[in-house]
Amino acid sequence: MTDNQSNPARVGILLGDSARVNVQPMRAGLFREQVMTPKDIAHFWSRVERRGPDECWLWMGSKNSRGYGQVYLSGKRYGAHRIAFSLARGPVASKLFVCHTCDTPGCVRPDHLFLGTQADNIGDAVQKGRMATGDRHGTHTHPERTARGDRSGPRLHPEAILRGSKSPRAKLNEDDVREIRHLVGTMTKTEMGKRYGVSRHAIRSIVRRDGWKHVAEEDAQ
Repeated sequence: MTDNQSNPARVGILLGDSARVNVQPMRAGLFREQVMTPKDIAHFWSRVERRGPDECWLWMGSKNSRGYGQVYLSGKRYGAHRIAFSLARGPVASKLFVCHTCDTPGCVRPDHLFLGTQADNIGDAVQKGRMATGDRHGTHTHPERTARGDRSGPRLHPEAILRGSKSPRAKLNEDDVREIRHLVGTMTKTEMGKRYGVSRHAIRSIVRRDGWKHVAEEDAQ
């Protein structure tokens, strides 16, 4: 590790200048560019415990439930490790993740961080045993917590499910479905698909009542 890597003030961070960091709120949201003033930057690094030559630099400020540092900028919450990387190495492409080589969520040391895709991030977690799979998965260790059957969301709150024409992605309505079922035998599924602007597979699902089941239920009442 070079001296530049060990000293954040010399890795693209001039405490006398403002810096632009490309970050994303820790809750779902759009990536955005935030401007950190010299005061913001100095305050950020004052909350970091810098340790020995090869040790982690631990974030001493607020953390989330998984141990990742969090910083508030303009009223939104951001990952401290992503900000640290952006300050040290420059803006980060919006689709990339900032991952840890040290596997310490609270570490913000720039040379313990690397860029990766979502697949890289997941693969790293699996390799390091941080992602439960197989017999370690929650559905195996705590099956009682998995809502199934009459305890599942669709069973408990059927009114919350947008079915048929209520769905924002629906291309058909209930009357179209009834017409399609009445046309069986007079037109091919391909012809019906072209007529109603949907795929042959969608027509097949309607005819077999794999889809739009509620129409059949309503008609039977």
